[in-house]
Amino acid sequence: MMVKKKRKKSWKNKYEEKIYEQILNRNRKVYLYGEIEVDLAYKINKKLRALSLQHPRKVITLEINSIGGDVGAGMSIVDTILELKTPIYTVIAGEACSMACFISIVGKRRFITEHSAWMAHAASTFVSDKVQNAMDRVKYEKKLEAIMDDIIKKHTKLKEEDLEIARRGELWLTAKEALQKKVVDEII
Repeated sequence: MMVKKKRKKSWKNKYEEKIYEQILNRNRKVYLYGEIEVDLAYKINKKLRALSLQHPRKVITLEINSIGGDVGAGMSIVDTILELKTPIYTVIAGEACSMACFISIVGKRRFITEHSAWMAHAASTFVSDKVQNAMDRVKYEKKLEAIMDDIIKKHTKLKEEDLEIARRGELWLTAKEALQKKVVDEII
């Protein structure tokens, strides 16, 4: 008897999930929730590209609630958003921290919900390798930090003192502060 319920519930959940996906596709919404890693980045990039091919001029909304994650995976999402001609709006709903904060600022229009937060910090890495390899990795991390600083400078009005706070620790912004510093365009 329990096996039957499990199968029925599983089928029902898959059916409901399919309907939910169809509704999201019609409304052109994509969700980046959770830690950013390669599989999630692949799914988001694939979805953004598919929606862009369907209607190149119709807005796609990317809703973000993430503590961040893998820099390479996150930068692939940043590059996809910047590459596509389709306008992609980003909405911070909860928090956009670490790598997610970079994704949030490259949208054509950027929104944040009233009680959400945005956080940037210096790139962090763990290197356990031969000394030369570790030194090479540190050189690369410095280059990466410069690239990320350029993204922030291009897409926000954060001042050098704000960037210094992020480099030395964490720069946390409330929705109102994010609006004032042009990290977002509007509080919704």
